[in-house]
Amino acid sequence: MNIQELNCGTEDKNSLCVKVSGIDATKFLQGQFSNDIDALTEKSYQNSSFSTNQGKVIAVFKIIKEKNYFIIVINKEISEYFIEQLSKYVLMSKVNIETIDDISIYGFIGEAANNIIEKNKLSLNSVIKSGDGLILNNSKDKIKGLTLLSKNKSSEQFKIETFQKSSNFNVNYFLDANKGMIRVTMKSKEKYIPQVLNLEDLNGISYKKGCYTGQEIVARTHYLGKIKRKLMLFNCNSIDLNIEDKILNQDKQVIGEILTNGFEINDSYLYFAVIKLNNSNESLFSGNHTLHLASF
Repeated sequence: MNIQELNCGTEDKNSLCVKVSGIDATKFLQGQFSNDIDALTEKSYQNSSFSTNQGKVIAVFKIIKEKNYFIIVINKEISEYFIEQLSKYVLMSKVNIETIDDISIYGFIGEAANNIIEKNKLSLNSVIKSGDGLILNNSKDKIKGLTLLSKNKSSEQFKIETFQKSSNFNVNYFLDANKGMIRVTMKSKEKYIPQVLNLEDLNGISYKKGCYTGQEIVARTHYLGKIKRKLMLFNCNSIDLNIEDKILNQDKQVIGEILTNGFEINDSYLYFAVIKLNNSNESLFSGNHTLHLASF
């Protein structure tokens, strides 16, 4: 599969939308998420995270502002736990949190996506309305891609003849991975602070907003510390690696761990892993398999 030649779309069945509404929704989310909700407009989306009081990330997601509510695009596996933990902070606030069952999520890549980006002059992280849905620019560098949230199950409104319903390739997952945006799972939750999981690189942390859950640890790391580990993308010729598998260097020292299952692309598999920065240029292994650093 040559990514540069792809011109297709797939449904992202591994993601879903969560709706947060109510007159206190903005104030409530501002006190929970790492990004600045007050700066969010209906013309762009934010990458953001929700963490524990200790600053450990529960979920990474995209958040969109509609007129009277917010839409959070999140990994389906973590969504129920995310809602459960977020709901604990509602207390007396007038806020409602629920999944949106009638929105399907699609990803589009290649020439078809680029035509829409150019026609609508979409900047990075921009959002436009399309029929009964929303189009998000999910591009990076030469990889042009869009995310579509639609109530139209067939995505016919997008009018891309090359649309493919594939069970083997998830365009949105690849677009997120290309940007360095991990989909936190139940096994990888509450392990690392936002900076380790690339939220700074994704413009997903505001250091100017007020307090939010976990903010003290995140701010202290930013102003006083320096992270020693970082999320990186690796490719490997094996699908046999699993979440929490250890990563070793040539001296057989444990320097990191796998955080996602393998994603097949170009006859190999992509994995997100957190490793020690000092070891990033070394030969790395997991089990009997060699890992190769992949750029994003």
